[in-house]
Amino acid sequence: MTLVEKYALLPEEIDRESLKMVQADLPGGINLPPEEHYVLCRIVRAEGDPAIAEMVRFSPGAVASGLAALKAKIDVVTDVRMVEMGISKALLSRQQVATRCLIDVPEVAARAQREKTTRSVAAVRELAPHLEGAVVAIGNAPTALWRFWTW
Repeated sequence: MTLVEKYALLPEEIDRESLKMVQADLPGGINLPPEEHYVLCRIVRAEGDPAIAEMVRFSPGAVASGLAALKAKIDVVTDVRMVEMGISKALLSRQQVATRCLIDVPEVAARAQREKTTRSVAAVRELAPHLEGAVVAIGNAPTALWRFWTW
């Protein structure tokens, strides 16, 4: 494949080729079921560091539960727009799944300042009425994840 051909690929082809590159760079000895392996490759690609593959763990049935939730049209709640934008809009529209993120609304900024916390934690607190039964995806703000552990 020439350089021009490589960069003239359709988005689906780019996705497929990049996942092949990730698989080639994974450390040896990782033995996962296909669906977990696929998720792991996407995590590694997003992180940009194949070494993270050895740190990722899956709860039994986690991938199946996540897929079932999306098929059941369960909302996805997230603390940051980066995660919301990373969720496939095609998947969301096809499955009729909604996302909820409030990180950039003025009420969240005011709450974070008032409570002396991060906007990410304040966003999760604002979304508390929507958390029950939702898929919760925490992005790059560890304070939001920490908030779930201490809630």
